[in-house]
Amino acid sequence: MISLGIIEIRKGVMVKLKCIFCLFLLSFIVQFFYFYVAHQIPEHYFFKKILVKVSIEKVVKRSVQTTRLIAKTQQICDNTACKKIYKRIELSLYRCYKKPQVGEQWQFYIKIKPWHGYANPGGFNSELWAFIHGIAAKGYVYTNKSMRRIATINPYSLVGIKNIIRDRIISFTSKGSDAQAIILALVLGDKSEMTYQLRQLLQITGTSHLLAISGLHIGLISGGAYLLLYWLWRLSTYLCRWIPAKKAAGIFALIIAFLYALISGMGSPAIRALLMIAILTYALCKHQRINTTIVFYNAFLFSIIIQPFSLLNISFWLSYLAIFLILYVISYRYQLSKIISYWKIQWAITVGLMPILFFYFHQSASIGMITNLFAIPMVSFIILPLSFIASIFHIDLISHYIFNLDSQLINFLIWLLGFCKVHLFGMIYVATDNLMIVISAIIGCLLLLSPLQLRLNGFAIIFFLPLIFYQPRHIDENDFSVSIIDVGQGLSILVRTKFHNLVYDLGSIYPSGGSATQSAVLPLLLTQKISKIDKLIVSHQDSDHVGDINLFKHYYPNTEILTSAIKKLNYLPNIKACRAGEIWVWDGVVFKILAPESSPYIGDNHESCVLQISNQQHQILLTGDLASKDEKQLLKAYAKKLQAEVLVLSHHGSKYSSSKSFLSAINPKYAIVSAGFANRFHFPNQSVLQRCQSLGINVLRTDKCGMIDFYFPRHAALKLACYRYKRIKI
Repeated sequence: MISLGIIEIRKGVMVKLKCIFCLFLLSFIVQFFYFYVAHQIPEHYFFKKILVKVSIEKVVKRSVQTTRLIAKTQQICDNTACKKIYKRIELSLYRCYKKPQVGEQWQFYIKIKPWHGYANPGGFNSELWAFIHGIAAKGYVYTNKSMRRIATINPYSLVGIKNIIRDRIISFTSKGSDAQAIILALVLGDKSEMTYQLRQLLQITGTSHLLAISGLHIGLISGGAYLLLYWLWRLSTYLCRWIPAKKAAGIFALIIAFLYALISGMGSPAIRALLMIAILTYALCKHQRINTTIVFYNAFLFSIIIQPFSLLNISFWLSYLAIFLILYVISYRYQLSKIISYWKIQWAITVGLMPILFFYFHQSASIGMITNLFAIPMVSFIILPLSFIASIFHIDLISHYIFNLDSQLINFLIWLLGFCKVHLFGMIYVATDNLMIVISAIIGCLLLLSPLQLRLNGFAIIFFLPLIFYQPRHIDENDFSVSIIDVGQGLSILVRTKFHNLVYDLGSIYPSGGSATQSAVLPLLLTQKISKIDKLIVSHQDSDHVGDINLFKHYYPNTEILTSAIKKLNYLPNIKACRAGEIWVWDGVVFKILAPESSPYIGDNHESCVLQISNQQHQILLTGDLASKDEKQLLKAYAKKLQAEVLVLSHHGSKYSSSKSFLSAINPKYAIVSAGFANRFHFPNQSVLQRCQSLGINVLRTDKCGMIDFYFPRHAALKLACYRYKRIKI
């Protein structure tokens, strides 16, 4: 209400701007202090068993074996005392038969640690996401037996109403179906039932935005409410004399929009839409002329006053940029047919958002302009209204019929999107962290979308050239690069020569679903424009090295696989045993397999594939999960030939590996540890770090550095970079 009052100020633009700035600053200080200074979790509660009382705020993902949820602590107890602390944390429950619901209060024994995410090019910055959402820590429930529900949901509360609607949707739709997941997302903003395959389909086809409760959805629901009440209100002369029909309908539409936004979780796009409707309603009640551009700018300013940290959220910028592009295009005043105008808007949004998507996500859906031509009308004007009506309509026979029709339409839409995914070019991958290239591309977009009368469209290509011809890295003949990818507790390494690429291991598979292959390895490969992997070496059979190899083969089906885990992976095509003595040369760079010499190829730690890479100047050694006795055999077989400038420590720095004699023989300048932050195995072991220190070896760790990148030139010193120190980090 204070923000709306700024509109009434008549003393000039500068006074308004000063008021807005002061409100923004005040809101920033209050929210920063409340969310990020007060109620912090003391460090002594981390990495140990504690008893907490929490209220469940959101179920992020629920599967057969795992549940991930966001909870707000009410009280934390350790062995000494209990303290009231109100802070959001993310918890995982493994193989739990109890199903906590949003709005309930529970008592858990948990272990938590500070939030820490991967740091790789192309990867999702989960640390920034956690900061924006005020999530201080993540952990897991220590034992399911100690779980106790201490408060149930009030059926008359907002959460209780949401759960009633959710249960109704689940009861009338097929369990685990894509239709059920999409209806839940559209009506309640609940995406916990969406599968990885469905998310990927929507992402590749550029239709993910349809499931984010935004202006499209809220505007449609509130618009329907406006027309309904406007028609009913005009039936009564007395009501029209009391309050004009337009004013009453506008207020009613605003109330419905607020309730829908509240039920759906009040995300940034929903708040933006709600603010725009509020400003329109305010102007309607004041009998002021409605200017869409002024409404847009006011909504933007009021958004950052209400949520100042939304400026760090990419979805906030994409939401407002999409509206800006629509206003930019429709301001041309062309006399075009509705179909051509609709296509032009889709073209503007697809092209206009590309530079921002390339900068933040390093990819964009090229077929979005086509898929959205039919997906937006289907979802907005058919699927969403049917879902909404069926969810609130309490005549079971009618609801069952509507839900059935809705599910069939959703299945048809998914089939259409799948058809487009297969037969049309899907994603464009561009990796650039250069802000000037992105700004140049934005200027090119504005010129490309400018009115034809200005004749500036032809100049757009000049501003796109830096983006089109940008190459992430050029590698010369006889040079090679090695990137130790940050995959948490696991190992994955990318090796590149001038014309060839090799991947050594694929990281781990998560108990909660997903894998480091999906979240770290593939995004890096795709954003580096690597269209072919010549060899994949899977050092042995452990899950933190095999990763999601099936997903990797889906993206790179023709890759040759070398592994000691032949018995485990023999179902894969183009696979052969990793044997000592195999040598090949790529672009002047020599690759040698040093172990295993002979084995039953079960693929345990002792059979790890050991790879040596060298040019005339430098050498690096990759050792998998070898133990100390295996290192002795390696020393016996190769002696001084093992010397390397860089060594990837065996078994993530375990105390049973990296013996002092082995480290002395190799004599590396750098020792690399690929391990998860505060992992339960306590890797790297302190004894290993002490050995390295005593020998003058510099230790680099992925949990501290993020991705560790080496470049080995033929006639110069190696170059080193840690990605966590390069990127902007909150």
